[in-house]
Amino acid sequence: MTKELTNMTVDELRGHAKEVAKEIARREGERLSQARQAIEKKAREFGTSIEELFGKKSKPKSSPTPKAPKKVLYIDDSGKEWGRAKSGWTEAQKKKYKSKIEKNLGS
Repeated sequence: MTKELTNMTVDELRGHAKEVAKEIARREGERLSQARQAIEKKAREFGTSIEELFGKKSKPKSSPTPKAPKKVLYIDDSGKEWGRAKSGWTEAQKKKYKSKIEKNLGS
């Protein structure tokens, strides 16, 4: 195997590394699933559930919560929104492009 790896390009090696990482994650998930099933089976033998033993039922993994939208401080002539002044803007441009919300807040 070592000789095969030494003949591969960096891109080929990266591709294999991704495949290996996916397979490791799949096998870890499988191992944890088997462990959970074994624990659930044993808990049933004792007339209980893992929720009773350990508390809340574990939540399935989900995607992270989306970030809150960025606060719009400036809106330029083209309608593009900015969270902060663009570098190189003059004070006059900053004042001109300041969003209506910011102007009403008196910032």
